[in-house]
Amino acid sequence: MKSLHWRKLKALIDPVKLEAKVLCMNAKPDKMERFTIEARYNSKLDPDNVGAVIKIFCDQLVKMGVFPDDSKKHWRGLNIIPDESMKHNSLKLTVTECGS
Repeated sequence: MKSLHWRKLKALIDPVKLEAKVLCMNAKPDKMERFTIEARYNSKLDPDNVGAVIKIFCDQLVKMGVFPDDSKKHWRGLNIIPDESMKHNSLKLTVTECGS
């Protein structure tokens, strides 16, 4: 399997990063010390590919100061759920704050 040149990969990822930034800023989430994420989606992606999109959103939330970082110290769970009842090519992320 041939991997993409970094410039081609960057061209694919940058628009997703920008969309994540806009969506996260509009959501105005509170700071969270510990959290879980549930991802519901309906697309041609496999669940493990959805993980790459979740990573982009988590990185944005760290940049915004919502999460201290995205290490296992702060994660309490991740659930990726294919949901065919949703509109095609859609993703809904729900971030929930957890106690210790």
